[in-house]
Amino acid sequence: MAFILPFISTMNKRKNLSLLGKSESTSINPSNPASYHTPFRPAWWLKNCHLQSIWSAYFRKNVELNSRKERFELIDGDFIDAVWVGPKRGPIVVVLHGLEGSIESSYANAMLSAIENAGWRALFIHFRNCSTSRNRLDRYYHIGDTGDIMNVLSIIRNREPDVPLAGVGFSLGGNVLLKWLGEMGQNCPLLAGAAVSVPFKLATASDMASRGLSKYYEKTLLSLMKKAISKKFHDRKHPPIDITRVMNARSFREFDDTVTAPLHGFKDAGEYYQKSSSCFYLSGIRKPTLVIHAEDDPLVPPEAVPELSEFSKSTSVELYPYGGHLGFVSGNIPGVPEYWLEDRVIHYLKNFLPC
Repeated sequence: MAFILPFISTMNKRKNLSLLGKSESTSINPSNPASYHTPFRPAWWLKNCHLQSIWSAYFRKNVELNSRKERFELIDGDFIDAVWVGPKRGPIVVVLHGLEGSIESSYANAMLSAIENAGWRALFIHFRNCSTSRNRLDRYYHIGDTGDIMNVLSIIRNREPDVPLAGVGFSLGGNVLLKWLGEMGQNCPLLAGAAVSVPFKLATASDMASRGLSKYYEKTLLSLMKKAISKKFHDRKHPPIDITRVMNARSFREFDDTVTAPLHGFKDAGEYYQKSSSCFYLSGIRKPTLVIHAEDDPLVPPEAVPELSEFSKSTSVELYPYGGHLGFVSGNIPGVPEYWLEDRVIHYLKNFLPC
């Protein structure tokens, strides 16, 4: 997405965020000790939302991880490919990636490394069809599917009944995590969670992606999604979806109407968005949860961010004026970035996980 670099964009502020004033962020429960941390301040030379969003993906080098693979067999006959990072014993932090992400995604690599450095185990879960192997069933993965993470953690709980668990989700994975936390409430096996750059209201975020400069992100992601679907069904004489329509899809909504909805039992994209948006589950969260979001996120418009009153009292919300989508890069020296995000998440989780 290097073609985005020349552009400068200023996002409209949410009307109900005047309470931010000139402060760096706001939080529902600032008195909670677990919420305290040095607030994010963008690098002055990287303040633009698009630069924040693409910097890590294009300029941050991945580190070598001490990893080992495991395939989890699911109750429906399919599988999940996961990767363990870090020691073989101790607390586990489950990491959920974003749309068309994988363990090679820079934000995932950085978080896995940070979790390992904290002395915990990291379990990176590839959503179906996001690993190097093609899944068995026709179904794909989607932003509201919480069944697979529940299945995998049930297996882990059976093996290690008392192991401390936490979760971190990015973008699509953040929506899955928040939705699951809200569905499970107090029964959720996680001690704590953290979600970053979440598209809380999917219909609104989807429509935003087809406007302005955001359409370049949409175009890039759609290309990856189409290639993945083509690969999945390339040898099927009678695939369960109309491949021609898939290849002609020009927006997330058209893709979801053609692929996501029919493969997962939704009437259309509208029903899929309604039933999968994490915003409808936020009040049910009962485990300590950190939400980090930027007002200038180029993929999530301000109107897609819930009111503060919609979050439960168990949730610490940090909403920053800048940061882009999965960005949050600091640093006072041009060309010398400082990565705030991983440190913030680890600092939060240390309040709930033994070190």
